[in-house]
Amino acid sequence: MQSPTAGCGTITDEAFVDMAINFHEATLRAHHIDNFLFVGVGRRTCETLCCFYYADDPTSGKASASGRPAFIRKMNIRTDAILEAVAANFTVIHTDIDVGFLGNPVGLLRDLLYSISVIRPIHCEIADNNKHFRLIYRTFSHFVIC
Repeated sequence: MQSPTAGCGTITDEAFVDMAINFHEATLRAHHIDNFLFVGVGRRTCETLCCFYYADDPTSGKASASGRPAFIRKMNIRTDAILEAVAANFTVIHTDIDVGFLGNPVGLLRDLLYSISVIRPIHCEIADNNKHFRLIYRTFSHFVIC
């Protein structure tokens, strides 16, 4: 059983539901990661995949290429969802769905959550036209990597 403060999440749209299902079966289920949330962009995404509906996008049913306007828009939706969760005092561990875990990282991440005691931003990059960013932020109970 995993602590709710050490869960993971990812954001997907209708174009990548098959990849999300594969990620669930081959990575999450295989490594007994139960505290996981799929966040959906586009209502049809959550009709197909058990997920939390977050926002609509006119291209949620189509794959988007990196750097293109639709991709940037989707990355901005992802960043907004992460920032809202952090603002609501949730601990956020975000992952992409085109990866595979070789083991269950949740125990290590939970240990990091409880061992860090510095309160300050360490590193943050936010591009003006694309909210795709990397943020590592330490607090007494949060370790956020986006």
